[in-house]
Amino acid sequence: MRHSSWINSSRRCCVTYPNCFVVLLWLLAIVSSAAVAQSTTPLAAADSSSAAGALPAADSLPAAGASSAADASYRLPGLEAPAEIIVDHWGVPHIYARTHYDAFFVQGFNAARDRLWQIDLWRRRGLGQLAEVLGAAYVEQDKAARLFLYRGDMYREWLAYGSDAKRIAEAFTAGINSYVRLIRQQPDLMPPEFELLDYEPALWDAADVVRIRSNGLWRNVTTEVRRARIACQDGLATAALWKVLQPRWTTTIPAGLSPW
Repeated sequence: MRHSSWINSSRRCCVTYPNCFVVLLWLLAIVSSAAVAQSTTPLAAADSSSAAGALPAADSLPAAGASSAADASYRLPGLEAPAEIIVDHWGVPHIYARTHYDAFFVQGFNAARDRLWQIDLWRRRGLGQLAEVLGAAYVEQDKAARLFLYRGDMYREWLAYGSDAKRIAEAFTAGINSYVRLIRQQPDLMPPEFELLDYEPALWDAADVVRIRSNGLWRNVTTEVRRARIACQDGLATAALWKVLQPRWTTTIPAGLSPW
């Protein structure tokens, strides 16, 4: 039985990736592009002690919402052992976990922490659930999306990705759901888009990531890399001509960044 364990978030992360699995394409898309100072997030099993994982107690770290670079600790159901996320000065998260599936759990948690509204919107668009939260103007788009949903044999579909693809997706979506449940308990962590649009993020099912056929969950990684290259080579003003950021955001380029 899976239990809870520490997740240590200074925003840090190191994972071994399996091959030929659609989730990995999606994971690449949700790596945060914003540079932040290094911070740490310890994650722990709910029934474990900080001594077992040699991780700091939750009350020894700054509040999670204090700043994007603040250290934070959480106890999360679903982890098998203590884990840690460290986000370096480039804004790149590094995940340290003691088991294969914990690594994907923590990756899901971190993806939700960085981009919950974005991935929630992607999920709703792909499953045809936009009208539920955005109104009747999206009914026709939802109808079209549902025409593309995969409704075949899920057992065969999972095997097409690899022998443990289902377990990986279950761990990853469990990590997303863990963060969703966390912000329900700590509303100050809720991304502002949900408050502005007056709805709450949904929980995920592992099958969601493979049933969606109407939109890719990976493609903006290429856009972000291209934007970084333009910014480094020709300056932020040129990058702004190619892509307008919404909402407006003042971007800074970390010294030494070379996205090639």
